[in-house]
Amino acid sequence: MITVFANFRIDDNERFNNLKLSFNSFKKSKLFNEWVINVRGKFKSKVKDYLKKNVKNITIQNYESPKGWTYDSKKLLNKINNNHIFFWIEDHILISNLKYFENVAKDILSKKIDYLPYSFFHFGRSLKSVKCIKTNLTKNICYFYLNKKEHNLICNWYSKRKLRADFIIGTPSIFSKKLFSSLLNKRKPFLRRYNKFTPFDFEKRIQDTSWLPFLKGLPLKELFVSIDDDHNQENYSLINRGLIKIKTKRKKNDYINQKFSNSAKVSIIKKLINKVKNQI
Repeated sequence: MITVFANFRIDDNERFNNLKLSFNSFKKSKLFNEWVINVRGKFKSKVKDYLKKNVKNITIQNYESPKGWTYDSKKLLNKINNNHIFFWIEDHILISNLKYFENVAKDILSKKIDYLPYSFFHFGRSLKSVKCIKTNLTKNICYFYLNKKEHNLICNWYSKRKLRADFIIGTPSIFSKKLFSSLLNKRKPFLRRYNKFTPFDFEKRIQDTSWLPFLKGLPLKELFVSIDDDHNQENYSLINRGLIKIKTKRKKNDYINQKFSNSAKVSIIKKLINKVKNQI
């Protein structure tokens, strides 16, 4: 079975409504026997009441310490009892049928997959990118050991087509508990890139190869889609596909626009380190 994990900020009606749309798209799945949720923001009480009303086996906290998102998420780890974790992002909606989604999840469990992104399918682009390496197939997923050699081949595939390669690790994914715990507990890279109150340092860029290898899976069909994030592909979101009609008042990544707020600090630190190295 799989634990649903989330640590999100819900601070307006739009986010709350998006959360309900997302929740209703997959709530009937019988694979999720445990929910471990942390809610922050002005609407945390409303979210807590809503989820408690609709989910039986749920633990909900309202941690919002000055130490940030990662610190608060670590406090939830000991409440997770399953070996796999569904990292719920509240503005992604399941568009495939529930049966296929459950079959994908069953394959993740049976094949002991460490990491499978359930969203940002990009119309099958991720699947095309792994044709250059050796993979295995079930009826529902493609899976393979992602090591540095395979990772470089995949990045070259993207580079030749002038496309941005997928992150090594992204948040809207299903994780083994072992990998998920490591991502929270090991600070690699050491210098923080983003605002500590956002989850972005949990994600790993294409150059963060120290996290390899692990067993990665990809769904053979699209599962979830973001409501309003095109993810650098024109007309990719549900809104821009015309599949959902929502008037959004949010600017893209509104409350997380400060996710790069530490970039200047990191840049200065790196320059100082390089300056010291050059003087040695």
